[in-house]
Formats: sequence, structure tokens, C-alpha cells
Amino acid sequence: MKRFLTPGLTALFGLSILLSLFTSCGKETSFEVLIPNSSVAAQGTLKDESGSCMPVKVYGTWHNGITPRDTNYIEVQVNVTQPGYYNLTTSTLNGITFASDSGVFVKKGLHTVTLKPSGRFTSPALSVFSISFDTTTCEFAIPVSDSTGTGLGARATGSVKDKSGNCIPTTFTGTFYSGIELTDTVYAETYIDVFTPGEYDIITPTVNGIHFAGSGFFKTAGPQKVRLYAFGTPAVPGNFEFAKAYDSSACPFIVDVKDGTGVTPPVSEFSWQFKADGKVYSGNFPQGAQIHTQNTGGTQSTTAILNGESTDTEDFTMTISNSIDANMATTYQSSAASKKFGFLSFSVATNMYVSSPFGNFSIVVASFDTVKKVMSGTFSGKIVDAVGKQIDLTEGKFKCKLP
Repeated sequence: MKRFLTPGLTALFGLSILLSLFTSCGKETSFEVLIPNSSVAAQGTLKDESGSCMPVKVYGTWHNGITPRDTNYIEVQVNVTQPGYYNLTTSTLNGITFASDSGVFVKKGLHTVTLKPSGRFTSPALSVFSISFDTTTCEFAIPVSDSTGTGLGARATGSVKDKSGNCIPTTFTGTFYSGIELTDTVYAETYIDVFTPGEYDIITPTVNGIHFAGSGFFKTAGPQKVRLYAFGTPAVPGNFEFAKAYDSSACPFIVDVKDGTGVTPPVSEFSWQFKADGKVYSGNFPQGAQIHTQNTGGTQSTTAILNGESTDTEDFTMTISNSIDANMATTYQSSAASKKFGFLSFSVATNMYVSSPFGNFSIVVASFDTVKKVMSGTFSGKIVDAVGKQIDLTEGKFKCKLP
């Protein structure tokens, strides 16, 4: 996926397009549209006006030897003085590192950034991490409790065979094609006969360029369904044997890879599509939406940035920002004065298009489900190119993962 840097249209923060339009009275009106760009690093500080480090909020209970859950994370305050891209990481200590998703600060001011852990603490001890942004560095501490005797972190025991000793069947969703990269719509499902609950990880060896993997937590004993996602690109067509193993048990399963010659790669479940200038454009979201929360002067605003890709367009970016309330399932207008602001940009060859800044472009978020972690909706209205030509965009729709 290429970034939309058209010749002669560069600015410190993204692209700056100067469009000159004429009103019905013949008066020329100029306006400037700023498009966030991931080529310029954001600037700012982790410290307040007195020079003291702003507090880092630590969420969840932490134990050594225990893989962190979704409830384990930290929040860092960043005072942004120059918008741009960011990617915050901490030092590695006691087996753990914290990192944020890569993103873009679209406004100056105070931002809250969530960092998630990777790894697991090795020792029960107070762990002091350092984190840096721009030229500032601060520290924060996490108390790590001893997991001994808690029963936490235990690995589940079980078998891929039923109680009669027969291999439990494996079923498949999606089609495997040679030469076509697998998406999250292709996976295998099977059952594990769980003896004792706990964490599990299942991964197969790589055969013909692909492997299967899944992980999670078994809460109860007995037969439990597991989903194993397929990763990679099948090299050649044919039937290939994989081994699924758990605990001390193992069983084979066969994957039928069909000839991918002439087959159009499938679009991911998390995708976008629209029609403009007589052509239908479509693509997918290889990563989930980036969610940013900003608190300025006691007013909180939430911004979601969706970065898509396809073979038709060099770039596709949708941005929505709600500075009124916490309800993200609402309608966003492209007018810069709107407190529920929506923005779209995409490029085709050397031409770039953006949603009209006069408010006659809207993005309707029909669902923003933080439980299922999915957002979806529609978009339509006027778009303009770099010379100010207006085009109707219709039948826009999207579906994207939430973090």
C-alpha cells in the first residue's frame, strides 16, 4: 500500500491541497484540506507545564508467569505540539514490553494512548519501566504479584481424541487456493476433550506454505470447540496432511488445496467498497481501526482512523471524530465545523480525492460494537480531486475490526 504523495503537494503534516472554487456570484473561494500523513513524526511531551511526568494509568492485576489478558494495559498521556505519526513503546523489563498501535495524532493538545503488553512477567517484583516520546522520558511502576498457589496460568490438559480413542473430526470454513494468501475467512474447527481447564495454544507444523494456530482459555472440562486460523499462502494444489497435537495426543487432518490459477483473491470480511465516476472500487482493512481519545479543556473527543488497501487504489483512509458524546454509532459530516466530523481520502494513479469540506459528504456508522469488536456503516456524497473537480461517490459501505 502506497502513501498518497502526489508531485508538488507536500506539507509538514500530511498533504495540503489548495482548491479554488467559484460561487454562483463569481467570487473565488479558497480552502485548504489537511490530510494526515504517516511520513512525519509527531512531536510533543510526556510532561506537564511544570516539567513533571504526567501519570501513567495501569489497569488489571499482574502476576508472574501469567499471560496478560485484555484487561491488562496502560494509558499514557501525551501533550502533542506537532501532529504526525506515533508508535509508543516501553523498555523491556522482567519479561514484558508495552507498545501502542501505530497511529496518527491529528490535532495538537492532550491525547491518551493505550499500550498493550507482550510477554509475561518472570518474577514477582516491583517493575519500573521507562517510556519516551520525542525528547522526553518518564518512568512508571507495576507491582507484580506471586502466582504461586493461585492456580493462575495453569495449562489446560486434554486430548484431540474422544473417550473411545478416536480422532475428533476437523471441519473447514473457506476454500484453500494455491498462490492466494489466506485471510481470516479461512479456518479449521475441531474439539478438544478438556480434562482440566486452563490456557491452551495449538499450532501445527508448516506444510505447503501454510500452518494453523489458535489459543485461548478453557473455562470448563469436557468437549470444547477451538478455531484454528490458517496462515500463509498455499504453494501448490493437492491434498496435504497436517498434524494437530495437544497435550500427549495427536491426530492428522487433510487440507484440500485447489488450483488458484485464474481465481480472484477473496475480499476479507473486513472490507470497504464504493462507486465513483462510473467505477466500483473495493478493498480490505488489513488492520483494525485505530482509536484515539483526546481530552482538551475538559472536553473529550474520540477519533477512529481506518486505513484500507486494494489493487485499484494506492490508499484509502476514513476518519471519524466525535467531540460531543461517547456515542460513536452516529452520522458524521465532512464540514470542518462539525463536532461529528467525517473525512475520506483515496488516490488512484496520480490523482487524489477527498471528501468535500462543505459538508455535503456523510459517513453513517450504523454499528460500533465494542463487545464483538466490529464497526460498520455506509458513506456517500461529494468528493473533490486536487484541481477542485467534484464527483459523486455513491453506494459506499465498510466493515472494520475494533481493537
